Amino acid sequence: MICLKKVIAVILLAIITGVAFSLFIFSKYEEKEVSKEINKIYFVQQGVYSNYNNMQKNTEKLEAYTFERINEKYYVYVCFTTNKENLNMIEKYFKSLNYSIYIKEKEITDYRFLEVLNQYDYLMSKVEKGETIKNICKQLVHKYEEYK
Repeated sequence: MICLKKVIAVILLAIITGVAFSLFIFSKYEEKEVSKEINKIYFVQQGVYSNYNNMQKNTEKLEAYTFERINEKYYVYVCFTTNKENLNMIEKYFKSLNYSIYIKEKEITDYRFLEVLNQYDYLMSKVEKGETIKNICKQLVHKYEEYK
């Protein structure tokens, strides 16, 4: 009789522990899914070039940039942000250097880059100096390349 009570108690404890653990895991899974929904960012594009040599010539003065090749064209990006106010500051900075800037809204699935971008967006929202904006954009380009 005592042995049967112990067995039942162990089985109940195992069931309760299993349910609690599965609820915990399921709640973490849902959090990850929510964070994947917030993945639209602004790509600050410096230009589009028909060949690699043209791209290199026209980006010589840029300290940092990244590019992607789509349909035989080279799209050059100089910064990224999720924040429209930061986007305005970035646009003003590059226009003050006489660069034509185009904004593209794209989706990113790499949560590591999104986390880094959110940190730099916060920093950028606290500054207004061109040199700081330049350095933040430079770091973001390097991070984008790292996580590409």
